[in-house]
Amino acid sequence: MWPVLRSSMTVLADYLRTVRPASGAPLPTKSFGSAAAFSDLQTRHGPLTHEFEIGGVRSRRMVSPYHVWMLQRLESVIADMAARPADLKAVAALLGQFPGGDEVLSLSRLLSDCRVGRERGQVVTLSQRSGLA
Repeated sequence: MWPVLRSSMTVLADYLRTVRPASGAPLPTKSFGSAAAFSDLQTRHGPLTHEFEIGGVRSRRMVSPYHVWMLQRLESVIADMAARPADLKAVAALLGQFPGGDEVLSLSRLLSDCRVGRERGQVVTLSQRSGLA
């Protein structure tokens, strides 16, 4: 799933940089199937779709900002691990066994341009100054 998540972060960052929605603006929440309000963004070749490759197979799918929100939660766990070098080293060794796995330890950098939050069950944009939600 990492190639899909990595590409999703890049596409969402490009979308937020290009469209510049107001802080708190709703984003698509669904992981499968697009809500009618976001259909044009997440179908065909809309701005919240992306091409990815896994195991030599290329495909296209919608970007799910919810997945980015979930990565932000993982980011905070990784940040907490910095205080426990042995744990961080063990996780790094595990992730190093997967193509691109070591990038997971750089989530803060990868997520820096695509911060999202959750309000009343909806994924929303955050201003660049906002913290994690």
